[in-house]
Amino acid sequence: MQEPKRPRGRPPTGRERNKLLNIRVTEEERNQIKQSAHNNGMTVADWIVSKIEK
Repeated sequence: MQEPKRPRGRPPTGRERNKLLNIRVTEEERNQIKQSAHNNGMTVADWIVSKIEK
């Protein structure tokens, strides 16, 4: 007898992110954004959103 299959993947957070935003930055700005996100243990997208939610 097999156990029922569990859903795969990460569970939804409740906020649907379905809009795409493209911006132009310099190489230095890009590196700063990536480093700041990494230092805070976040993805770039989550880090940027955290800055606008302040």
